[in-house]
Amino acid sequence: MTDLGETISPQTAEELERFQPDQRITFSVNHRLNAWKILLRANHVGETFENLFNDTTLPVVTSPVTLFDLEVSRDFGANLNIALGAKNITDEYPDEWEIDGNTGRTPGFLGAIYPLNHPAGINGGFY
Repeated sequence: MTDLGETISPQTAEELERFQPDQRITFSVNHRLNAWKILLRANHVGETFENLFNDTTLPVVTSPVTLFDLEVSRDFGANLNIALGAKNITDEYPDEWEIDGNTGRTPGFLGAIYPLNHPAGINGGFY
């Protein structure tokens, strides 16, 4: 770890150094057939880390996750294109955070059951 100076706390420095996953892989397939276009994307994100609520006594390490996005669109010409799609079509959620064998449903933590900054988000799929 480098010299933190007076502007960054040790817990913030740890998050900055460990939050980014070791693995990030994106694979996209984009196919066009006449006026139709299909996009399928897979995003794989490795293990992530955060201090829940910036509290070093609440470290959270989440498992790797792969998310899939899908979009189908049709070009009608004259600058008109209509698209339907979804992010995280398999409705993946991060692991519930766990401290000392207790899941995130333990009372007293503002109702949060998922890590706040996980790449999968806390809302599942978006359509």
